[in-house]
Amino acid sequence: MSAHKKLFKTVFASLFTVMAMFTVGNSLRAQVKDAPKNVSAPEVVFQVVAERDSLHRGESVITSVIVTNRSAIVVRILQLSLLQNNSGFSSDAPSPALEVVPAYGTEIREMPVKAGDNSEYQLHHLAFKLEYIWNDGTADHHSAQTASINLQVARQFEDEAKGLPGGTAALLYLILPIMTIFFAYQIVESLRKGEGLKVPEFKAAYLAPAFLLAICVNFYMVVEWKKDQGYLYSDPERFAWFLLILTGAGSLIPGTRWILQGLHWRKFAFREDDTMKEYLRKALAQSQSNDFQWGTGTFGGQEWEGVLLQQPDGKTVLGARLQVIPKPDAGTTSDALKQIVDAKGNILNTEKLLELVRSDAVDLNFQEKISQGGIRLNKLAAVKRVAGFTANTRVAKPILTLLE
Repeated sequence: MSAHKKLFKTVFASLFTVMAMFTVGNSLRAQVKDAPKNVSAPEVVFQVVAERDSLHRGESVITSVIVTNRSAIVVRILQLSLLQNNSGFSSDAPSPALEVVPAYGTEIREMPVKAGDNSEYQLHHLAFKLEYIWNDGTADHHSAQTASINLQVARQFEDEAKGLPGGTAALLYLILPIMTIFFAYQIVESLRKGEGLKVPEFKAAYLAPAFLLAICVNFYMVVEWKKDQGYLYSDPERFAWFLLILTGAGSLIPGTRWILQGLHWRKFAFREDDTMKEYLRKALAQSQSNDFQWGTGTFGGQEWEGVLLQQPDGKTVLGARLQVIPKPDAGTTSDALKQIVDAKGNILNTEKLLELVRSDAVDLNFQEKISQGGIRLNKLAAVKRVAGFTANTRVAKPILTLLE
């Protein structure tokens, strides 16, 4: 009996051990089955390509955003953005609509990028960020990628400046304001002098002072406006106003002279339709002491005689001699008039004389008329008909005499 009992106990222990091992095995297999799977992210290629690699301040360039999905997992786009940095670039447009990139698919969208007004004139490295979501069958996962492009911010007129001394737009930025002022001054001055439209010459001797003035202007802009001169060239409208202001500055001095010259000409230039009052006022403005010369000479095949007078531009015209006559009914007697104009024609008080003339307190009449080929002209002045006249003989004669 004891041997059978020992055998039974041995078999029972063996069965119990096998059952325990089976139970543990099943438990381990269940744990392995419930363990998380290894996650493999989809292969997404993110690229950004610019339509050109150079632009100016304030300009925009179109970039092509390319997203390629090289896996069987669908990718959903969350956001595409331009990473902000100190380059001064921005994208005012909303992110391109890249909602879903299908399996093994490619999506392409356009995104404008704009250079700021203060962007440095150099090569800029711009970074773009793509954020997207993908699902491994059990949960969503968030991923991100970056891509970059290089954009060169160039100065306006960079290519045009290559033919100038120095060959850079930076030098052109410095001297262009001074050149504009200089050219405007010379052109308006030549028109004022009656020389016609002349293209001014910017000599090499002007370059050093122009450069010095340009440095001062640029320094003022940096200190007062916190802007360099490139700011004025980055926007076409701003540049047009800048040139207009510079042209006005250059034209200010000769333009003012021209206006004053026109006023002076209108007030003192002789015309053939002048009244005797106007004629005498203009003549006495040239010699208040009544010291004039009677000239004789040949011009245009004819003999001319007359008082030698000058227009404001220095050209010679011929005038007539006058006589002043007292008007007793206006309160002006011969004795009173002799205190202003003596018997020899010397004018003792020009202002008083002109006051009497303006108030019609005296009469004016011809004393000696202009002679053309022996014919006395009923004109106070000969202007256009004697342009270029030169007198052969000159005799001192007063332009105004007193008739008692």
